[in-house]
Amino acid sequence: AGVRLIRDAAIVLPDAGRFAWRATRTRDRVTLSGFTSADEHAPVLSHNDANPTNMVYDGTDLLLLDWDTAGPMHPYYDLAVISMFLRMSDDACCRLLSTYAGEPVAEQPESFRHFRRLGAVLCGAMSVRLACLAGHAGDAAATLEATPSLGDFYQRMRAGAVNLASGAGQWQFGLALIKESASL
Repeated sequence: AGVRLIRDAAIVLPDAGRFAWRATRTRDRVTLSGFTSADEHAPVLSHNDANPTNMVYDGTDLLLLDWDTAGPMHPYYDLAVISMFLRMSDDACCRLLSTYAGEPVAEQPESFRHFRRLGAVLCGAMSVRLACLAGHAGDAAATLEATPSLGDFYQRMRAGAVNLASGAGQWQFGLALIKESASL
């Protein structure tokens, strides 16, 4: 299985005033010049919301849907978030990065590990917030130690014991993601 890149898509970049973005296609990736990160990677056009509800796996390819939040981001961000949600092992992450880079990657770069943790805590915080907006009262006594792991949450959801569409399900998912961020 691989990540299929959509070719020849029309890309509209916002006019950010003080920033000059220029899209350049390199090896089927769109890179944006005018920015660099601390690790010298130029931003690429990223999905920026690669959560499971925006993913479709067709048995061969992982497709990303709903590109409303697309914009410039570090090239590892979407890959790191996908790897976190899919609970990929360190070896699987290195294979993913190797596929992306087109050359062997023996260990995860620090920025990739950082984005895995960041994605988990940001998505967790958003899920907790959505739970509150859905009327969930929260649980002041909740601790990370007592919170099920993300893997346990997925198993409970598959078994029908938790409904992600409910406030309680969103709350539990958010806490499981925040716990996951601490373990990455």
